[in-house]
Amino acid sequence: MINNSIEAKLWKTIASKFLSVSHDHWHIDRVLSFANFLHSRHGGDLDVIIAATLLHDLGRSDPDNLHGEASRNSSIRQAEEILNSVNLTVEQKRRVIQAIQEHDQPDLSPNSLEGLILKEADFLAGFGAWGVLRIALWAGETRGGVSQILDRLQNRMPKRLNSLLFVESQQIARNETLMARMFLEHLRYQPPFEAFTHNGKYIVLEGVSGSGKDTQAQLLKKRLEKEGYSVVCISEPTEMYKNYRNAWASANNSDKELDDPVIMSHLLLADRYEQISKVVKPALANGKIVISIRSYISTLVYQCKNNWERAQVAFQHQFIPIPNLVLLYDVTPENAISRIETRGRKTGIYETLDKITKLREAYLDIFDNNFYFIKSTKIDANHPIDEVQEITWEATKQLLSPKL
Repeated sequence: MINNSIEAKLWKTIASKFLSVSHDHWHIDRVLSFANFLHSRHGGDLDVIIAATLLHDLGRSDPDNLHGEASRNSSIRQAEEILNSVNLTVEQKRRVIQAIQEHDQPDLSPNSLEGLILKEADFLAGFGAWGVLRIALWAGETRGGVSQILDRLQNRMPKRLNSLLFVESQQIARNETLMARMFLEHLRYQPPFEAFTHNGKYIVLEGVSGSGKDTQAQLLKKRLEKEGYSVVCISEPTEMYKNYRNAWASANNSDKELDDPVIMSHLLLADRYEQISKVVKPALANGKIVISIRSYISTLVYQCKNNWERAQVAFQHQFIPIPNLVLLYDVTPENAISRIETRGRKTGIYETLDKITKLREAYLDIFDNNFYFIKSTKIDANHPIDEVQEITWEATKQLLSPKL
C-alpha cells in the first residue's frame, strides 16, 4: 500500500517544476490515473509506480532538454535529488530511476513491472483528444509546427500503440486512437463550400412525453396554413422504425419492447436518415415549412448517458439540415404523468415519473449548454393549451418575419 505522505511530499516538491505546457500537472494526473488502473490489474510496488510517475518528466521543464536522452537524463538527475528526501528503500529508489530511464522508448521493453506500467501509462496519456492537445502544445514548444503534428499523428502515435503489451492498454489505446485518427483525417478533409441551402423553414418541437408537442404541432400547422404557408408535419420515429424494432424483437424471439439504447440509437439513425433524405430536404428545397415532432435531439436525451455519447451521436447526424427553430416544451414530471394517464393507452418504457424526471433534466441541460442547434426557445408547457399555442405562435412569427 502506498505511503500517502510520500505522494503528498513529492507533489509538493515538484509543484513549481512544471514549466513545460505539454508536460504539466494535467499530464501527470492523467498518467497517474492510468498507472493506478494498470497496477490494480497487474500489481507491482505501488510506491515505486507513484514515485516514478510523479518524477518521470521533470527534465521536460528545461528548454534546452525538451526531449530524448537529454530530457531523460535531466529527469533522472532531478529525481535522484528529490528521492533522497523521501522514505523509500535504496532498492525502491533504484527501481524508480530505472523506470524513468526506460519509460519513453517505444522500441525498449522495460526490465521491471513498475517500469512497464509507467511506460504504458505515459503512452496511454498521449492518445485520443488529450494526445492531440499535447502534440499541438509540444509542437509549439519545440517550434516543430504543423509538419511535426501530422508526423506524430500519422506515424508516432501508431508506433506507440503497437508497442503496448498489456491487453487493457491495447484496448484503451485503440479506442482513443480512433478519435485521433478521425482528427487527422479531418485536417486533410476539404469541407464542401456548398452547403444544403433552401428557402423553407425547419421547426423542431421537443420535450418529454406529456409535454403537448403533438397537439401544438397540429395547432401550429393549421395556423401556418391559414396564413398561406405550405406545411409538412412529420413525426419521429416513423412507422419504418417500428418495423425495424419489431424485426429485432422477432429475430431475438422477444415479446418485450426494445430498450437497448445502442440498438435503438442506430435504428433511429437509419429511420431518421430515410425521412430526412426523402421528405424533409425535398420539402425545404421547395420552400415549405417542415414541422418535426421530435428529432435527433430526442436521441441525445433518451439514448445517451453522458455528454461524450451525445457528442458522438450528434456527429453522426451531420446529414440533418440545421433547424431554423427548436422549441422545447418544458413541463413538470407530475403534469406530464397526469396527461399521459388520461390518454387511456399503455404507457411506454420511458413514461414513469422517475424516468421523465431524468429525461427533463437532460433536455434542460442540452438547451442550457447548447452545442447542437442555433436558435431555440424554451416554452413553459404547464399552461393551458391555448396559452402555449400563443407562445408558440409568437416564437414562430419572429422566425418568419417580415412576412407575418
